[in-house]
Amino acid sequence: MNKYIELVDKKLDEYMPIEYPEDIFKSMKYTVTLPGKRLRPVMCLETCRIMGGNYEDALPTACAIEMLHAQSLIHDDLPCMDNDDFRRGKPSNHKVFGEAVAVLAGDALLSFAPQLIIEKSTNLKAETLINVLHEFVLRAGAYKLIAGQVVDIESEKGNIQGSKEETLKFIHTHKTADLFKLALKTGAMIANASEEKVEEMEEFGQKFGLAFQIYDDIMDEISTFEELGKTIGKDKEAGKLTYVSLHGLEQAKEKVHTLVKECHDIIDKYNSEILQGGTNVSGGQKQRLCLARAIIKKPKILILDDSTSAVDTKTDALIRQGLKDTLTDTTKIIIAQRVSSVKDADMILVMDDGKIVDKGTHDYLVQNCSIYKEINDIQNRVGGAQNV
Repeated sequence: MNKYIELVDKKLDEYMPIEYPEDIFKSMKYTVTLPGKRLRPVMCLETCRIMGGNYEDALPTACAIEMLHAQSLIHDDLPCMDNDDFRRGKPSNHKVFGEAVAVLAGDALLSFAPQLIIEKSTNLKAETLINVLHEFVLRAGAYKLIAGQVVDIESEKGNIQGSKEETLKFIHTHKTADLFKLALKTGAMIANASEEKVEEMEEFGQKFGLAFQIYDDIMDEISTFEELGKTIGKDKEAGKLTYVSLHGLEQAKEKVHTLVKECHDIIDKYNSEILQGGTNVSGGQKQRLCLARAIIKKPKILILDDSTSAVDTKTDALIRQGLKDTLTDTTKIIIAQRVSSVKDADMILVMDDGKIVDKGTHDYLVQNCSIYKEINDIQNRVGGAQNV
């Protein structure tokens, strides 16, 4: 976990240089880089890893999620909302930079974060990138994160639709759990995990997020400023709807225990043996296992039919280099949609409509075959993220 935290902190600093006008960039970076546990980005990276992906491919998304979280904290601390003067033991953003700049810094992070995903996720397939972006903007917007904040504000005024229990779950789900669901779900998506596994990670995020928020409600009752780094007892003073105010302290503790146990039940599935037929591994994991078996057998001829379609381009490159270094005496026939998968081949056959239209090396075909050149140019423009 410490490795992930150090990596995320390093990338956040790298992704957020101070530019003109300096006040807005300093304000954005101030809250984003406040010392913290980095739970959401860590969960995104680790989910990608355990699902068989390369966690480095999830770094831009993980950092973007931390930026979105920081945005929510900046706005949440404003006098017109929770009116908190401290965050993680430091003065809140508006106390350092003023309310106007703090509002603008939060707004800026809302667009800066998805921009980061687009510009830095060079190893993702186009479809995966679009799906990750869709998930991000959905969780950040009026149906999720902002919806939770609005209902939280309205509940303080006594404007509650439905039962208090339903309203509280809505607030906790959208203000807190949705960011954990975003982190876990996108981590799984980047690893090309199955739909079932993506849904499991979303369920884990919901339960973990609710447990996290109820625990926060408990700590607001029993903790100190030194422990939490923010003003204590404000929820009770403001008459906020919390799990403790609705059910009491002991029942709140029991609920956290139950939710944490349910989280363990979900994640324990991934500490299991590979089932017959590989039914409990992702597409990328299956492909790598098949390739490992082929390498062990050291065949004279190896046919690879779109054998790296479920892995990212960086992993694809590592696999190709491994096959080249390990199977030096093996004739390899590669059928692929990615130019990068075949560019080092001694002979490349270009097919169109079931017919061979040209053949040669990569350099020759780039210069002389319009179909090959077009595919190569398109894939290079999107950083190898698109199959053609």
